[in-house]
Amino acid sequence: MKKAIICFIVLSVVLLCFTACEGNGEKKTEIHLDYGAQSGLNKVVTVSAAEFAAYKNSVVDDCAVIDWVDAEGNSVDFSDINDGDTVYAKWGVRVVFMTETEEVLATLYGVPGEALNAPTSMLKKGYSFDGWLETNTLTRSDALVFPEKNSSYMPIFGLVNYSIKYNLNGGKCSEQLKTSYNILDEIALPVATKAGYVFCGWVTPANETVTRISGRAEDLNLTASFTPTEFNAFLRYDTATITDSGRVNQKYDYIDLNKYVSLSALAANGYTSVDITVTLDVKEVDDGYQYCFLYADGNVGSNAYSSSLAGFFDRYILGQEATRDDPSFLAGYQFEHGPGKKNTSWATYNLKFTVSISDLISLGNGNLYIRYGASGKFDDNWQNRNVKLTFTAYQTFN
Repeated sequence: MKKAIICFIVLSVVLLCFTACEGNGEKKTEIHLDYGAQSGLNKVVTVSAAEFAAYKNSVVDDCAVIDWVDAEGNSVDFSDINDGDTVYAKWGVRVVFMTETEEVLATLYGVPGEALNAPTSMLKKGYSFDGWLETNTLTRSDALVFPEKNSSYMPIFGLVNYSIKYNLNGGKCSEQLKTSYNILDEIALPVATKAGYVFCGWVTPANETVTRISGRAEDLNLTASFTPTEFNAFLRYDTATITDSGRVNQKYDYIDLNKYVSLSALAANGYTSVDITVTLDVKEVDDGYQYCFLYADGNVGSNAYSSSLAGFFDRYILGQEATRDDPSFLAGYQFEHGPGKKNTSWATYNLKFTVSISDLISLGNGNLYIRYGASGKFDDNWQNRNVKLTFTAYQTFN
């Protein structure tokens, strides 16, 4: 009989433990949930601590259960609740933060008067964030605490004015220069002028050329950019001997015009041609003709160098065949130092070529090669040194 009683007691204890715990040993408690005014939600639940926490965060009709309290209004912890206890819902309000286009940024629930963690990184290009607009009352709010009732907020932005500073870079401007702007402004920047130069636009420290301000949102430091209409460049001091073995075999001189001038800016401002004067000292080693050629690139056509016979210059360089056989050819010049006899003394020559700016751009992208030749297939060698170049642009073909 004693054994039967002992077994009954042990079995009862096991059943009690089984009903109070889950299979993993987590305690469950029977709790009466009182939702107050929402009495239709009242229920009795047997839950674990984790399950009870989920009820605390539940949302009903756009309101949230912020906390569970006892009959005196004190917050209760799951560990303090006994089987059969009643806890009461503490309701909070809903706050919705939206963009200007009513896209929801955040939905928060809390007790009126408690701190409200409103979104902080409100950014809009060209504007400053100036607070929140409460959409029901259309009043400005800092949204620092939860309001007394459900509310929604939209950001308030204010236009930012940005500064414009100018460096005329030795030029002048007849129009008044605007010194501030905002993102809504459309400003066509005026043209600056400078004697002997063409205006290329206003340049930022990042080397961006700006001619119009539209949709920008930054302080601007603008420097007037100019390109000269003429310049001089010294290309070579040393002496080169030019033989009659074909122009491709000779010493040549090279200049990148883009380092001195903006050809595209000249063309945009109506400049169509340029005088290129090659100045050099010349003396003859043997009697003959001297030739100077301008090319737009170094990859010259084969026919331009395939012969050293007398008359080749006239036929292939000055004639129509020059364009067909060598499209990079720009201009040629024939002269004779000491006509009819050898002249071994040095003399300075100014060889003037007129070239289209469009050809300088399209054929060589501003590259210019100066090549030399000697006449005939006999001994017609000559020398040059102190090679200089003068560039002068014109608005009509000169």
